[in-house]
Amino acid sequence: MTGIRLRRLGAFLLVLGLACLQAAPASANVVILGTRVIYHAKDKEVTVQLQNESSVPALVQAWVSQTMKTQGPDGESVPFVVVPPMARISPSRGQAMRLSFTGADLPQDRESLFWFNLLDVPGVARSPNEAKNELQLAYKSQVKLFYRPTGLSGSLDDAVKALKLKMEGGKLTLQNDSPFHISLVQASFNDGTRLLPLKSMDSVMIVPFGARSVDVKAADVRQAKSLDIIWVNDYGAAQNLALPLAETREKGK
Repeated sequence: MTGIRLRRLGAFLLVLGLACLQAAPASANVVILGTRVIYHAKDKEVTVQLQNESSVPALVQAWVSQTMKTQGPDGESVPFVVVPPMARISPSRGQAMRLSFTGADLPQDRESLFWFNLLDVPGVARSPNEAKNELQLAYKSQVKLFYRPTGLSGSLDDAVKALKLKMEGGKLTLQNDSPFHISLVQASFNDGTRLLPLKSMDSVMIVPFGARSVDVKAADVRQAKSLDIIWVNDYGAAQNLALPLAETREKGK
C-alpha cells in the first residue's frame, strides 16, 4: 500500500473515532451513593450503595485499593473483600455491595486510607433494526475508604476545629494534630468584606498528624480576619468553619 493510501486510511480512522467519541455517553450510568466510606473497626461489614441512573442495564465490578492509581482488582493485596465483586444492575435499580475487613496490622493510633473503586460497563439499548457505530466506554469511580480503629481520641469535627495555623517564610501551614483525615473543599482569607480564595488548597486532604502548606502574600494575611474553610464530614456534607488569624499573625512576626 502506498504512502498516500496509508495517510488516507489513517485520516478516515481518525474521523471515524472522533464520531464515535461524540456519540459516547458523557458520564457513568452507575453512581456510588456517598463520597466516602467509614469502616469502624468494631463493624463486621459495611454496605456501599450503588444506583443505576440510566435506562439500560449495566455490569459493574468493585474492589478496594491502597492508592488512587489502580487499573483493576488484581495484583494488589488489601485487607478488604467486596461481595459481590461483580453485579448486573437493572435500569433505575440499586445494588448493595458488602465490604468486609479481613484483618491486617494497621496503625491503631490513627485512621488508614484506602479507596473503593467501581468499574461501570454500560449496556447497549437498540432495536434490532438499528445500525449505527457506537463506542462503548467503561467508567471508573472512586471514593475514599477510611478504616477507623476503636478508641481514637475525639472526633473528626473536633479535629477540624483544632487545626493549627502557622505563618512562616511566606507560607501558611495548616497542622493536623489529630488521628483523623481532614478533607478540605476550599480555603479563603476573609477580611470582613470579601473572600480571597487560596486555589492551591482546593480539594486537599491533611493526613493524621500531618500538615499542608500554601504560599501566601503577607498583605493578604495582615488584612484577613480569618481563614474560612469548607470541609467534608463523615456523611459527605460540606461544613463551614472560620479559623481566626490574629494569633497566627503574632507568631509569624
